[in-house]
Amino acid sequence: MSLEKGALHTFAKAGCKGESCGETRGIGIASGNGKMKRFRARYETPAFLTFSSFTTFGHASKQKLDRRANINEASRAVPAPSTEQNPKRIPWWLWVNVLSLDAPLLALIWQAALAHCYHVRLMPGCYTALGLSVWFVYIADRTLDGFCKLETKMLSARHSFYRRNRFFFAFVILPLLLALLVWIVLAEIPQGILYRGLVLGGFVGLYLLLYAVRWNKSFLLIGNVITFVVVGLALSIFPMSFSYRVLAGCALGAFFLLSPGRRFQAGFNLLPKEILCGYLFAVGCSLSVCFFTRDASATPFSIETLLLALLCSLNCIAIACYEREMDSANDPDAITQTWPQVIRVYPVLLLTLAAISGVTLNQQLPREVFWFVMSILISTGLLGALHIFSKRLNPELSHVLADAALVTPLFLFAIH
Repeated sequence: MSLEKGALHTFAKAGCKGESCGETRGIGIASGNGKMKRFRARYETPAFLTFSSFTTFGHASKQKLDRRANINEASRAVPAPSTEQNPKRIPWWLWVNVLSLDAPLLALIWQAALAHCYHVRLMPGCYTALGLSVWFVYIADRTLDGFCKLETKMLSARHSFYRRNRFFFAFVILPLLLALLVWIVLAEIPQGILYRGLVLGGFVGLYLLLYAVRWNKSFLLIGNVITFVVVGLALSIFPMSFSYRVLAGCALGAFFLLSPGRRFQAGFNLLPKEILCGYLFAVGCSLSVCFFTRDASATPFSIETLLLALLCSLNCIAIACYEREMDSANDPDAITQTWPQVIRVYPVLLLTLAAISGVTLNQQLPREVFWFVMSILISTGLLGALHIFSKRLNPELSHVLADAALVTPLFLFAIH
């Protein structure tokens, strides 16, 4: 048996090296062993030669598979192209969001709704000034984000768009928008709205410095000082009501206390930016109506302005929840990063706003104000429904639908 095993190993070795079987046959004849002759008669057959060829093919196949495995591992080791190198094709339904047109459109809708509530006929310049102002602020915010050091693989479509075109927006689009806005403000709107708008614009500038300028602390410090001085001078020089001066002065002091924390701590969460953004947005929508009603309605702390501020804040929080994976790499100030529990608390916040709106509807309200509050209640319900199904949608589609949930006044006031 040992002799047969040795001969089998010799045949296999000959097959792997490509040697002829005749050499092995010669070894068997030279041995002169009878058992070896019987072994040759048994195993030197076409079947054994086929086995030898199969062994050779097996070794070659194994080597090919090893080479393919190495190639696959090498291909997996190559990093995927970033958004900068291979930008995704932007779908048609996302362009309103990418071009930052969603926020000014919503601002115009809610300003018109407030004006309808209190029978105020706003001049066209008020709508134009508000739309351009909101558009300018949102483009500036995203352009400043484009100059930050961001993880390009985790950027949304709008951030990738502004990052690729940041110099064009910074040196062409924003200066043109600013020039057009200044011309309309000086030529079309009353001075009282201009003064209040300048003060509100100062607070918006502080917001951008606090949350958008993260890449240069010197610029942040100098910008804060200049903005505080300008807003303070505006409050002391421009003719405004005493209540408005007190309110703006308290807000300016709050910003002053907030700024040192922003300079020395990333992700500072004393005042979540989503809440501040929602309140500034609501005050901007109500500013002209408040002026024409002589501060009798739509004031910064009236029930309709506060409800609108809460709705806009919850809209911003919803977007932060949908984009939390991207914010984890690029936005330490997002509320989902500074307060991660907000994802679980968000349905409770929606129910709270719905309850406040329901209690308000039970009051004796004018017909138009009733439908304004009803619009807020319906929008809150739509945000809740979207939150339930958001896990089945991609973040950018959820963002677009969250903004679409706020267009309810457009339909309610058209019907009634």
